[in-house]
Amino acid sequence: MPIGPGQFRLFLALCVCVSHLSRVNIGETAVCLFFMLSGYWVVRMYHEKYANLQFPNATFLISRFLRIWLLYSVCTVVSIAAFAIILGRYNPSNWIALPLLGTAAHGRDVLGISWSLDIEVQFYLTVPFLASLLLSPGNTRNSVILVTACALTVLGWFLADNYGIDVLLAYIVLFLAGALSYTSQLKPSGRAAIVSAIVFVLIGLLALQTPLAALFDRTQANPFNDRWFSVVWVLVLAPLVHWNVRQSSSPFDRKLGDLSYSIYLVHYPLYSIADHQLGGANPVEKLALLAATMPIALIPYLLVDRPLDRRREALSKYIARRLHRFG
Repeated sequence: MPIGPGQFRLFLALCVCVSHLSRVNIGETAVCLFFMLSGYWVVRMYHEKYANLQFPNATFLISRFLRIWLLYSVCTVVSIAAFAIILGRYNPSNWIALPLLGTAAHGRDVLGISWSLDIEVQFYLTVPFLASLLLSPGNTRNSVILVTACALTVLGWFLADNYGIDVLLAYIVLFLAGALSYTSQLKPSGRAAIVSAIVFVLIGLLALQTPLAALFDRTQANPFNDRWFSVVWVLVLAPLVHWNVRQSSSPFDRKLGDLSYSIYLVHYPLYSIADHQLGGANPVEKLALLAATMPIALIPYLLVDRPLDRRREALSKYIARRLHRFG
């Protein structure tokens, strides 16, 4: 039975959890896959849900920012308070993480994953332009866009490694690879998805036999920035991603996908506090923490995320109308 899109997102969130609980460095790779998935889903959402509204761009941008920020802000405030009360750690400068934008650059990452959400929101800012570009006719358009995206990604790596400027550019090829799956109506077969997964695994196994093995171990110095390897490695999985997003998704599967965001937000503060209280968690305790992650993530999901999300669309349309009136 094919894995649903929601189950896939849940699996990736759990991979990030495993990475933060162990020395196995698979978190960056999982985040890169999230970026490719986002490229597909967000461009599709903009085109099919927002493009024909009265104020499409403003409504889309407000709605997507609130989708990320509302639960993020609650988890950030609770985490800062928990670190101060339980661990006795309080740094006033951590509040700079609350607006979210800029977190990838300034590094005040209270939740351990805020940098990726900053990159995600930066991508949202480009979607109205990208959707128009990607959906316009042109036979050579996709090739030119992909080549340009590759060049911009390399530029993003250069800026991050040499000047500490960590922005969307370093991952833009992943977002565009996902977006092109929608705009080009790519429909790879299940066989192509399996082949891409096999090649992905083989590349990983081959890398483990070389000095690149350090990239998979959080305790070892990397031979170079693991972001480079993760971005290129994940692109091999494009057929699998393009196949997965076209699988049917039940209401339960979609709820699992939504829950993955709550897991993504709460796991790092949870593990940090537990590790401190336990004086360093042993393997059994780490497994227990991993098992407890989903039940604990249900609390903010049910009490905060779902109630707020039911009001988000109406609020976004209202704010967009007000901005237009005052503009």
